[in-house]
Amino acid sequence: MPKLTVVLIIVMACLVAPSSSLAQATRTWVSGVGDDVNPCSRTLPCKTWAGAISKTAAGGEIDALDSGGFGTLTITKGIIIDGAGVQASALNSGTTAFNINIDPAATQRDVVLRNIAINGAGSGIRGVAVTGNGAATLALENVRIYGQSSAGIEIKPGGAGTPPGALDVSLDRVTISDVTEEAIDVSPVDADHPVDLLVRNSVLESSGIGLAAGSWAHVWLTGTSLFGNGTALQRTGDPLGVIDSYCDNQFAGNGSDGAAPNELCPQPAASPTPSPSPTPSPTPTPVVVIKEVPAPERCRVPNVKGLTRAIAKRMLAAGDCALGTVKRKKTRKRSLVGKVLAQSIAPGTRLAKGAKVQITLGRR
Repeated sequence: MPKLTVVLIIVMACLVAPSSSLAQATRTWVSGVGDDVNPCSRTLPCKTWAGAISKTAAGGEIDALDSGGFGTLTITKGIIIDGAGVQASALNSGTTAFNINIDPAATQRDVVLRNIAINGAGSGIRGVAVTGNGAATLALENVRIYGQSSAGIEIKPGGAGTPPGALDVSLDRVTISDVTEEAIDVSPVDADHPVDLLVRNSVLESSGIGLAAGSWAHVWLTGTSLFGNGTALQRTGDPLGVIDSYCDNQFAGNGSDGAAPNELCPQPAASPTPSPSPTPSPTPTPVVVIKEVPAPERCRVPNVKGLTRAIAKRMLAAGDCALGTVKRKKTRKRSLVGKVLAQSIAPGTRLAKGAKVQITLGRR
């Protein structure tokens, strides 16, 4: 083979190699015995979340192959991080474990943190922080956060130069404990960045404040225990943050239960006033029976976006509403399959008792 041909082949190989190395996989893996120089494949996993995210496509997923501590991470694109089946953790002594700040122009802006333990070792600043542009949606599922000095979860989107946008956050089976300040602090920076937060089947304990809701924050609590906090609930700002509580929450052992939430529980109908017994009289007189008519009960529509059909039905019933027609719509996001994509009536709307709310579920 002529020398010139050999030189050309080598040059072409060098030019092609960088472009192939930039390819990003839809799913990558981390392992306690991995290495961040690896491609993060199942057979050649990376060692940290940070090493894997640069090799994972937006909207993709990082899974833990075995138990280990995989470091802290700044999230700048939609991603699913899952430690299912192993003890996946992040040790964030002196820093924030997961900081979420995503470009609003990004096509994928949905973040899921699942099956992870976040240990601040007493000096961690925040377990999860949402700042700036935040994300379109954020879901934490089966996550434990403890040993933080500032906040377990801090949600403060917005600020100068940040495009307007709402943020939907869902916490399911999340335990937050031993936090010096707030277990959860949701305080949007401005009215252009409102936050809807659903906390369900979770525990907020042994912290300065269990849950703090600032202006332009609307929080729903269901199936959640607030135990052993200095103050269970706090509402701040002008206007004050909104906290709605369903019947199945528990408050115990707190220094103070704090701000009384709006109770979204069916109230028993008022008992009619008994009719007075007529006094016998030689001359019969007509008896007027006065009855107290109870005020009609109302349906207050909850926000069921991002929930499964079963949980959405339960929350609607707790608010004296009912589940109406269920439609289905294709979605490319695996995290939204089987979850409510939209509802026919806006959250917070008051209707007659038993009013039906139509929902749309995601499907493949």
